[in-house]
Amino acid sequence: MYLSRGENSLFPPILLNAESNWEFVAYDKLRPNFGRLLCNKKASLIDGQHRLGGIKSYIRDTNSELNVPFVAFHFLDGDEEIQLFDTINTKGKPIGSSLSKFLQRQADELSWISTELALRNDSPFHNNSSITGKTLLDAKSLYKIFID
Repeated sequence: MYLSRGENSLFPPILLNAESNWEFVAYDKLRPNFGRLLCNKKASLIDGQHRLGGIKSYIRDTNSELNVPFVAFHFLDGDEEIQLFDTINTKGKPIGSSLSKFLQRQADELSWISTELALRNDSPFHNNSSITGKTLLDAKSLYKIFID
């Protein structure tokens, strides 16, 4: 049912280990970060088994297609793969209830006001506050990070 929400059904990417069997080929020299991923052999699944099971059932039951986000590591040896899986599944911290309530701003007036103060250009808190605990970046800052 969750996956039937379309673009509103966000879920974390599955993690794969390509084991050096995949190759990235840039479209051209002017765009070295854009290209094709040639998948010569199957990758091993590090994390996301349950999500893939649910996705498989959804696709089978609805006869539909679904884009599945993934992160592929170029090559991890067996020990690194185990360590990554262990870290993801034992060290993750859930978000606090106050942050969760804040993110559900449509259901709480104070959270809505706080969010508006953080996001509106005419607010003294604009670019001086954060919604999720990470610094908000404008397009110019993002450009400098990714292009420069």
